Amino acid sequence: KTRKSYNIGVLISDRYFDQHDCFYWQMYQEVATRAVSKECFTMLEILSQDNEQNVEMPKLLQENKVDGLIIIGLLKEAYLSAIEQYCKVPLVCLDFYDRRHECDSVVTDNFYGMYKLTNYLFDMGHTQIAYVGSLLYSNSITDRYFGYCKSLLEHGIAVREDWIIEDRDMDTGDQGKIMDFEFHLPEEMPTAFACNCDLTAGMLV
Repeated sequence: KTRKSYNIGVLISDRYFDQHDCFYWQMYQEVATRAVSKECFTMLEILSQDNEQNVEMPKLLQENKVDGLIIIGLLKEAYLSAIEQYCKVPLVCLDFYDRRHECDSVVTDNFYGMYKLTNYLFDMGHTQIAYVGSLLYSNSITDRYFGYCKSLLEHGIAVREDWIIEDRDMDTGDQGKIMDFEFHLPEEMPTAFACNCDLTAGMLV
């Protein structure tokens, strides 16, 4: 706090930019706008999948260009561990957390949000509700699943494994019409779908 303005690095994996109307691009714009309001500046670096796979540190850190770093979106475990050891400036994770790392995080209330959404479907008269999202791909998808489970439990409905529908490739994150991933719908269809995000909902429709 010895000076007025800071340079804030923002790191995002390029796999999150393969999506239409990229949510993380909008999130970055909000971060940049807030930074400017505090007389600070942001420097965005897009992390390639090769960089992440080979654990190559971002140029922002290598060249000591920033006073702090924000990581938007979950990175691979090995890369996140390397960043944590290499980074000499304050670090904040945005829209994810990792139990293996002691990083400050800002996250959405995924659990309660999906709990409310599933309750809404029950209020609309549905009792046969599927969940659409690839479990363990990200914390947010998994946390939302548990919100769905809580709602079903409170309504006396058992979770059906055939109504947990994958929405992306677990290795690449590729989704629906964007790449080659296809939904595998159950033989006995539910009457409603609780989707982990709006992109998934649009592609499922």
